[in-house]
Amino acid sequence: MNKKKSKKYRSIFRLLKFIIVLSLVMMIFSLPFMKYRKYGSQYPDIMLKERNIDAEQENSIDVAFIGDSIGWAGFSPLNLYANFGYTSYNCCTSGQLPQEGYLILEHMLQRQRPRLIVVEENIFYSYMTDAKYAVNYLWPIFQYHYAYKFHDSSPLPNYAKGYTGTDNIVPYTGSLDYMRTSKKRKWLGIANTYYLEKIVNLCESEGIQMIILGLPNVTWNSEKNKGVQAFCQKYQLTYIDYNTGNAAKDLGIDWQADTRDGGEHLNNNGSLKVVRLIGKMLKQKYSLPDHRDDSHYSDWNQLAIESGYQMQEIQS
Repeated sequence: MNKKKSKKYRSIFRLLKFIIVLSLVMMIFSLPFMKYRKYGSQYPDIMLKERNIDAEQENSIDVAFIGDSIGWAGFSPLNLYANFGYTSYNCCTSGQLPQEGYLILEHMLQRQRPRLIVVEENIFYSYMTDAKYAVNYLWPIFQYHYAYKFHDSSPLPNYAKGYTGTDNIVPYTGSLDYMRTSKKRKWLGIANTYYLEKIVNLCESEGIQMIILGLPNVTWNSEKNKGVQAFCQKYQLTYIDYNTGNAAKDLGIDWQADTRDGGEHLNNNGSLKVVRLIGKMLKQKYSLPDHRDDSHYSDWNQLAIESGYQMQEIQS
């Protein structure tokens, strides 16, 4: 019996020894890839977005939008410019984590001095599993072995200013009671809280105003809303959720015509409504310059017209 136990323990010891040695070997092979860990799980999108931002004229962006694909599909900078003259950039990416949003903002501030940062609320609950985070951090070779292919720092213009629009219509046919009242609050993850706080602190240190804004999205709920509210109250941030109350009524989303995929992401119809309302809010509460008559921004005028937007202000 003792021999069997001894043999069992030796086998376990050999297995542990093998795992430790293998882990150390993988860490050594991962050393060249350590520099890519900061880019998070969606590194091709983050690297590309940085190149897009670098193609913009220095100190020409007044508003930056941070968030995941909800914001990516909802914020149209050229639409905002055509109607209000405000220059902005859509820094959102698919599945963007707060860590990645912070990285993009930090990179943008190397050449831009936006007056306002708008963070779309869904990023508060974007997350990576603990297991995936651990693997990416300890052995980045698994996640980033192709990263060198995307490591091109040359500026690459995005003529939609980061926005990804579509005229496709896929109606939402489910219940409109997705924001039904709940006493529960969905808590933010530790990593998300940490990087959201870093975004707040970065904005404060750079003298940039910051607001949190929620776009219409049927996967949202009141528990998440309460979690974002608590964060905003702690840091005294303006929070507007277009899924709730008067804000939703003012926006007037038509779920039969304004969504591209059945209720989660807006199409161009929905984005137009969002931009009109955001533009009015920016005009009323923030001192942003109208650049439409500024010759230094003639390329914005041209891009807006070529994109089908009429260069006229919406009357409040």
